[in-house]
Amino acid sequence: RRFGAVLGWPAEPEALPQPGASGLARADARAVAGSAGGPRATGATHARGAAAAIPAGYDPRSRIPVSHPLLDAIGPEPLEPDFNGDYLYRATRGRSAAIKLTLMDSHIVAGVGNIYANEALFAAGIHPRAPARRVGLARCERRVAEVRAVLARAIDAGGSSLRDYVASDGQAGRFQDSFSVYGRAGEPCMRCASPVRLLRQAARSAFYCARCQRCPRRRASKAPSSRL
Repeated sequence: RRFGAVLGWPAEPEALPQPGASGLARADARAVAGSAGGPRATGATHARGAAAAIPAGYDPRSRIPVSHPLLDAIGPEPLEPDFNGDYLYRATRGRSAAIKLTLMDSHIVAGVGNIYANEALFAAGIHPRAPARRVGLARCERRVAEVRAVLARAIDAGGSSLRDYVASDGQAGRFQDSFSVYGRAGEPCMRCASPVRLLRQAARSAFYCARCQRCPRRRASKAPSSRL
């Protein structure tokens, strides 16, 4: 089972490789057979038990090893029933962080990467800088629906192959051919023809349309009253 960017093998011994956004994880036939050559394991892997069943993986992003306790803090998967508008609304109350950053926070929801956060927020008409606590229940419900819709389309297209990602059959994905905003800075918005804009959030790129994704205005602070 996948937990965000972590893979869990439903067998003993347990192994939790962390291939990251574009890594690969493959079962090594020699490891499974326990041949004299021994298992091969590359990338970030945590295993408990005999080493003979550790899967081999390749991790181009050199992620650090993970351990079982870290999985306890991971939020629900975006395609599971537990991830719904009511849950997202409650999880983001009191959070001043930008809505896009909370959408990519694995403690809130697991497995929504930068590409799909950008695409889902555009589809929902939500500015990436909008404070999470100011997004109401109705918009949270719409955001959940758009996250699921974007992921479903991406799965049907075999994922997004921007660098080295390929599917389990070795084929490149095609979802990058239908991006609405991601990677399209300066190009016309597919809805209104306004130029797609780019900003940086926590060292990640955020693409958006300023007309279709209005940024909520900050509430003016009350001036202190003067007393005579």
